[in-house]
Amino acid sequence: MLLLCGLSAAAAQASPGAGAEVSENPVRSNQVVISWPAATGSARVFVFSFTGEQLFTTTVPASTNEYVWDLMLGGSRRVVNGVYIIVVDVAGHRYRRRLFVARPAP
Repeated sequence: MLLLCGLSAAAAQASPGAGAEVSENPVRSNQVVISWPAATGSARVFVFSFTGEQLFTTTVPASTNEYVWDLMLGGSRRVVNGVYIIVVDVAGHRYRRRLFVARPAP
């Protein structure tokens, strides 16, 4: 069971699993494709740390139902290996997916 103390309202109210997918889990490369069911409105994609801290957010236009995340948090800072929570908020639905990043050591 995953306990998410301090997780934001967006992540806490999200529907588990079904509806949001990730292309690779665990992620062993420098990017992952996050996808969700097609919708008529734009989507918001959030990335939270395992402890509930919001690390990243972006808006994806309605014509697209996937986002390629390069595992960057801004500038040139890439996320470290660990567990993350992906939340997609689209068309009145929230989908949640756990994401494991396990890239090989350089």
